[in-house]
Amino acid sequence: MAKYKTQIDNSGYDSGYESDGGTSYSQPKRLGSGNYSLCRILSSTDGLKHKIVLNPINSTQPSSSTQYGFDYDEVVAKARFFKTLYPSADVQLFISGDKTHYRLILPLLPGKAYNTFENPDYKQLLKLFLAAVRAVKTCHAKGLTIVDLKGDNLLFNNQLGNCILIDGGFSALTKQEYVKPSVFKRCQREVVQIGNTSCITLEGENLLNHFRQRHPHIAPECWSQYEVFADAAMDVYSLGDLLMRMSGFSSQKTIWPAIVQLIEWCKQTNPLQRPTIDILEKKVEELSKVLETELLAAKKDYLSLLDQIEEINGDFSKLTTLKEVQIHKKEVLNQVDKICDAESLKRISYLNPDDLIPIRFAIMQKKDTITRNATQVELHIKDQNSLNEKIQEHIAEIKKFVVTFPNSNSKISIQTQQKLLLLKLQKLVNTNLGKNESIILALEEKKREITTVAEKLITEIPSNKNKVPTTASDSRMPQKQAIAQINNLSVDFSNDIELSVVYRHREELLRKLATQQYNISFTSTEQGELQSAIRKKTEEINQKSKERIEVLNQAQQTIAKYIDEIKNKPIDFSGMASATEINNQSENLGQTLAALSAATNLLQAYKFLSIEKDTELTRVLEEKKNEIKQKAQSQLKLIDVLVQLKFDEHYKNFELKARDMRRKVEEEKNDYYVDGANTARQFCTELQEAKKSFLRGSNPEQFQKNCLDAIQKARPVLDKHREWRGAIAAFFLKLLSILTFGIFHSQLSFFAKAHSGKMLTGFETELNNSAIAIPSH
Repeated sequence: MAKYKTQIDNSGYDSGYESDGGTSYSQPKRLGSGNYSLCRILSSTDGLKHKIVLNPINSTQPSSSTQYGFDYDEVVAKARFFKTLYPSADVQLFISGDKTHYRLILPLLPGKAYNTFENPDYKQLLKLFLAAVRAVKTCHAKGLTIVDLKGDNLLFNNQLGNCILIDGGFSALTKQEYVKPSVFKRCQREVVQIGNTSCITLEGENLLNHFRQRHPHIAPECWSQYEVFADAAMDVYSLGDLLMRMSGFSSQKTIWPAIVQLIEWCKQTNPLQRPTIDILEKKVEELSKVLETELLAAKKDYLSLLDQIEEINGDFSKLTTLKEVQIHKKEVLNQVDKICDAESLKRISYLNPDDLIPIRFAIMQKKDTITRNATQVELHIKDQNSLNEKIQEHIAEIKKFVVTFPNSNSKISIQTQQKLLLLKLQKLVNTNLGKNESIILALEEKKREITTVAEKLITEIPSNKNKVPTTASDSRMPQKQAIAQINNLSVDFSNDIELSVVYRHREELLRKLATQQYNISFTSTEQGELQSAIRKKTEEINQKSKERIEVLNQAQQTIAKYIDEIKNKPIDFSGMASATEINNQSENLGQTLAALSAATNLLQAYKFLSIEKDTELTRVLEEKKNEIKQKAQSQLKLIDVLVQLKFDEHYKNFELKARDMRRKVEEEKNDYYVDGANTARQFCTELQEAKKSFLRGSNPEQFQKNCLDAIQKARPVLDKHREWRGAIAAFFLKLLSILTFGIFHSQLSFFAKAHSGKMLTGFETELNNSAIAIPSH
């Protein structure tokens, strides 16, 4: 006869059980507890056999209203449940003589609890669910309704592929016994507890709904103000709730419509509208067969979608206008969006969610490629248009160049002015554009015009055919003519814009004076007058050339000063986080450069040099403008990365969640959120610092690493809060797709080997369970 001995304080021995076969079990170890009983495991002396022993958590002395000091109905129902379902098993109930305690011996059944299966795929889900349906069907065939059917009361034996029912404390004979009245039969009005401390009085249907919401796995008709007979439909409802929880229906995960329909069918509020257990079994068997076909179709859809994405033409290289680029970009992005909206993608999302990751990456990469290619071609077209405009401006300036010779009374003067005009003409042309064929042709045409005019002026100079008189009677005439020519000799250096030209011009004038002295006949008495004229003219030439040299030096120094000021003007857009901020800075810098290039001193220097602008200063100004443009574009690209990443949207979402956590800690005094609130705040701070560092010029890989490090540090705490898991997973996916597959990288191998690759595995569950929308442009 089976025996059970209870441990007595200081007795020196443990609790133990001896079966009918004489096997002794002892060495109790605690397994867990429920609302009614404590569960322990007993092992045989050789350690090869095991039993489960249950004893009440709370016990009292029997009273006039209660015959037992524990829930007798619950333990008897449990014992009957195991004896009915497992008749060959050793099930023994021992009740103490004072009726305050019991010990229920149950078999240790092998299997894994259903509530421990995390995110099973549909094939495994239907296998588990079908096993549960058949186990419940067997239970119904033996006349029992389980009532309290849930994931931790179901075990799956992987070796046998069957489901094992345990617990059964609320079980009742179908249509013969009431579902446990002490639990399910409620009064008209009761005070119930809300949360940890608050209490509220509820009545009627509101009271019943309160319990239905607290125990959603139990059929709603169980809760009543009257006794309710047990019915098989109650377990069908619980099976529907089991399927809902195991499929992730309560989360944001996209579910196969066939599963959704089955859940809704089982969970009908009206028991008569639920399927019978036989019909449910047949339906699940049919779905298992349909699933194989659907999975094959989904895999074909997956390969087809990848091919469609690959075949989309993202090449813009042959387009020549901005309008063509914009039209083509819109067309190909629409093609990508159609793929995003395809029914086949929806089928993949609920049947093979793992396949969504490479498809999303491929879609994002294709959109990034399209956008990047379009932007590159647009920039090239804009640059080409800008270059063409500059070429036309240069050609127009060359054509407007005025060919004039203000001092054309000598061949030397004409030739000097010709050289100056050619020099001025050449300086009009930007060195970067000097090789352009159209500009070269315009230059040659203008040079020919200068040469033609100069040659014509030289031929028009009047020649002196009168021979100089050599007799004493007319010697005064040549002398007077010579002095007049010396006095009338034009000394004008205002057109000389280079020092070398001034020096050469001065030497030519002095040489011309010397020639006058040797070619003219004069008497000794007249020599003094001639020498005086020559001396005065020489002084004039030296003085004016010196003044011109000083003016040129001062003008060139002024230009050099402005060149250095423009060249050394700092251009910095680092840290700027918006296009408006960058545009304002660009405009301010442009206005500063315009003010420098139009400064009064600089314009005066141009006037002294008889030029409209300085070539070197123009070049430096152009380079500085290009520097502004390039640095602005570089900063805009960084901002564009954040825009494509939707960083601010994700950050705002994180910040709102962090504030909500802080509110629950401070206002609701909920200590459960303390660690989460602190971690969330630190997480947001680190993301903001990563953004600031990125905008200050850190490289994309470092930005990605900083964000991933922040995620990795925050996950152990924030993963405990469901509302954070999907949000972080969505940000993680976007971070990898943009920075690993988008703008800065195009090789999958980088991702596979990088710091980020090590984190992907840990996120697979979150990605599959979270509705991460495919971004659109």
